[in-house]
Amino acid sequence: MKKHKISLSEEVSIFTIASVWDKFIKTLEKFKKKDLLVLDCEKLEAIDGAGIQLLLSLEKTILKESYKIKYINYSDEIKETFEKVGVSYLLVTEGDLNE
Repeated sequence: MKKHKISLSEEVSIFTIASVWDKFIKTLEKFKKKDLLVLDCEKLEAIDGAGIQLLLSLEKTILKESYKIKYINYSDEIKETFEKVGVSYLLVTEGDLNE
């Protein structure tokens, strides 16, 4: 399994989703079955509904293609936001997937 890492910017919102999606697509073009996409959320400070929709779309694409995805370095605030909107299942803990 090969790892592909993407560092998310400070904001994933309606204003940034086009560039974030382009980055995802360019990375996914290099994938083979069972590869792992690591989303590094260390810089991520804000995410809105459009950003969450983008991540849900990415999750759907990843699962459809039998890839794996893992979020790392997310803050408690980001975790709380995901919990509030009912998508905390996206935040797989680091021990849940082999690196």
